[in-house]
Amino acid sequence: MNNSRQPHTDDMPPAAPDWHVIAEDRLAKLVELEHECSVARGQLSTLQAERHEWEARHAEELRAGLTQRHALIKELEQHEVELAQLDAAMARGEDARQETERECANLRSELAASAQRLQAMQASFLSSTSWRITAPLRAISVLLGRGRAR
Repeated sequence: MNNSRQPHTDDMPPAAPDWHVIAEDRLAKLVELEHECSVARGQLSTLQAERHEWEARHAEELRAGLTQRHALIKELEQHEVELAQLDAAMARGEDARQETERECANLRSELAASAQRLQAMQASFLSSTSWRITAPLRAISVLLGRGRAR
């Protein structure tokens, strides 16, 4: 007589569970899970072996890439130093150019002032009485000078 298979009625107390059946079901599930874990461990081991193999194959490439990267970084740092030096030289050159422009502007002002003074002196000289009085003498001197040159 198996009470666990009989329908439950309101007038009968519930049948006691069959612990042997439950234990066997759980044991079967446990065995199945252990098998799945074993398969997963095998797959993990295979993947780890493949990763190690890939790393071994590509280790030289990775080292070469890292070496090249370090060399490029060093070269970049050198170029940055050179660029900073060129920037500083350009700034000094710009300062010198601006100073030269200021000096040129000052010299142009001085030259313009000197030219104005000379023009004023020439105008004063040409309009002077002595210059006007000696004009005939200068003309004769020029004519006599041409005669000698012939």
